[in-house]
Amino acid sequence: MFRMRKFFCLSLFIILALLFQAGPAFAQTRLRILHVNDFHGYAQPHAPAGMKDKIGGAAYLAAHIDALKKDNDGNVLLLAAGDMIQGHPWANFNEGRAVIELMNAMKFDAMVLGNHEFDFGGKVLEQRIREANFPVLAANVEGIAGVKPYVIRKTGGVRVGLLGIISEHTPVHTHPQNVAGVRFFPSDSTVRKYLPELRKKADIIILLTHIGYREDRLLSEKIKGVTAIIGGHSHTKVTDPQVIDGTIILQAWEHGKSVGILDIEIDNGKITSLRGTLEDIKPTGPYRDDVAAIVSVYEGSLDKAMQQVIGNTKVDLEGSHVRSRETNLGNFITDAMRKDANTEVAFINGGAIRTGISAGPITVRDIYTVLPFTGYTVVMELRGDELRRALEHALAAGEEGSGGFLQVSGMKFTYDPAAAAGSRIKAIAVNGSPLEKARKYSIATSDFLVAGGDGYSFFKAIRQKRVQGQGKEIRTLVIEYIKTQGDICPRAEGRIKPETP
Repeated sequence: MFRMRKFFCLSLFIILALLFQAGPAFAQTRLRILHVNDFHGYAQPHAPAGMKDKIGGAAYLAAHIDALKKDNDGNVLLLAAGDMIQGHPWANFNEGRAVIELMNAMKFDAMVLGNHEFDFGGKVLEQRIREANFPVLAANVEGIAGVKPYVIRKTGGVRVGLLGIISEHTPVHTHPQNVAGVRFFPSDSTVRKYLPELRKKADIIILLTHIGYREDRLLSEKIKGVTAIIGGHSHTKVTDPQVIDGTIILQAWEHGKSVGILDIEIDNGKITSLRGTLEDIKPTGPYRDDVAAIVSVYEGSLDKAMQQVIGNTKVDLEGSHVRSRETNLGNFITDAMRKDANTEVAFINGGAIRTGISAGPITVRDIYTVLPFTGYTVVMELRGDELRRALEHALAAGEEGSGGFLQVSGMKFTYDPAAAAGSRIKAIAVNGSPLEKARKYSIATSDFLVAGGDGYSFFKAIRQKRVQGQGKEIRTLVIEYIKTQGDICPRAEGRIKPETP
């Protein structure tokens, strides 16, 4: 009797084991993956240029994410696609520590490095990685302690492989000293290297990237067998995700203004549907008290930081005529942009400069008063004839008194104010040499202008092919430039010179 009972129990155990082996444990499972990118430290609700109402806010983002998690019975992963810790002063003044504290409170599952994670230098980045309660990924990077190539996360019985990829062009998007001793490798060859290993360990594979939407699409055409590419870097608002050869391409805008949602249906081990969408974050309704408290603490520290004296100006920095003529303040700001980006030319719209600074000490708050709009440098190439077109547009804008008049660095030009619009330029020199019509010049300007702001709509077509990347926030690089100079005494020096016959 005992032997029969023992035989029956053993047989039952074998049958159950075979049943479990016969089909996956995640039959008829719905996974939800939430994602953000290019947060850049925007913890407070804010009204972006061109918008009346405020949007975003970390406390509201956290509450929204919590609700989306409950919607899916907990089978959820929360991911960040890079450029999280640098950008806004709320994060910059503590070198990104505040953002990591936020992300820990929100229980992120993984993050890929973005190029701006390097802006405080390798040692600071390694410290931020140590503080994170989640893995930081970048398979194509060597030389940063604590970074992992990939991680496997199990949810709803499904093993999700997350492989991190950062732009291989990161060394030209930050100061060389920030990436000293760090090596970056091509995206496609790195993915191919790790895919066989991941296929053995994971049921589905997701690439968490910071290379830009265009590069994500190109990568999806080269690499097969990936469920999704969740990206950042280009700040693209992908409201209508595309599926390329079975891979869905996603990106969730910027600055915590929206959260991306990827819903995956799995039935008997096979993906039966993929759906991606975005939901905007508005500063109304529920919010997380603990996250709001973190934001408030660092906001108090920021108020103190704003009073910091960063240098001294021996002359008044003139900001009242930036929409119509060369000014010493416009020269100083564009010189800072050109030096930081290491380009031949730099220009910024006069409308970005809202006031001047009197002779004497310069505080951080002064710079934020002069440059109240958040903007980033963008490096692009312009042919000589395109640069001339931009300057003609600037002169027309100056005649109208609009913000499109340009302050410039690295170049000088003369013009006839009495000539017809579009044909006022008489001569242009770039760093002392006459402008060459067909030659391409490296330009540092603002993301606002590259997006077509102040009437520079023809930049939109150019940016698709010849934008090399986004750099630092302009206010930040101006502050850094002043600190290196100490006492400053910029002057108007004939960069923009009207001439009459």
